[in-house]
Amino acid sequence: MSEVLRANPHVLAAAHGEFTTLLDIDRGHYYSLNETGGMIWDLLSDGSTETAILNRLMERFDGAEDVVLANIKQVIGRLQPAGLVERVA
Repeated sequence: MSEVLRANPHVLAAAHGEFTTLLDIDRGHYYSLNETGGMIWDLLSDGSTETAILNRLMERFDGAEDVVLANIKQVIGRLQPAGLVERVA
């Protein structure tokens, strides 16, 4: 969980109420994230680890740590294959 991930620089993001819209400008694809996904995206903007994201979300939400971590992994697991998130060397 110490691997640093960051939002790919070719992806633009805009918040709209509780949702965040992502635009992959290289592929021309749009994606939508709910409030929690948007928070994760914001934390990935400058690079972050799953552990750092977990700590921030645990400060904000009242939930079991294993459930919150599973949600983080699910969001990142969808963003990475789409090329929206990259590993930082």
